[in-house]
Amino acid sequence: ETPWYLLPPAQMFMAGFLPFSAIYIELHYIFASVWGHKIYTLFGILFLAFVMLVVVTAFITVSLIYFQLAREDYRWWWR
Repeated sequence: ETPWYLLPPAQMFMAGFLPFSAIYIELHYIFASVWGHKIYTLFGILFLAFVMLVVVTAFITVSLIYFQLAREDYRWWWR
């Protein structure tokens, strides 16, 4: 029996939700400044948010592939 977190819908949700949640606050400030006709001046923080997004995406990718390979499901890429 496969645990719920190894099912494809759960993994797709985790792969999308976790990186989005890491960058959501910064996106909120950017959209608020664009729609409010203000100048966005926090480019250093934007760069840190981008780095955080890349790191979270890499960790999620590695961990989900590890979970698939630890199940010894060598045909995981065909699903």
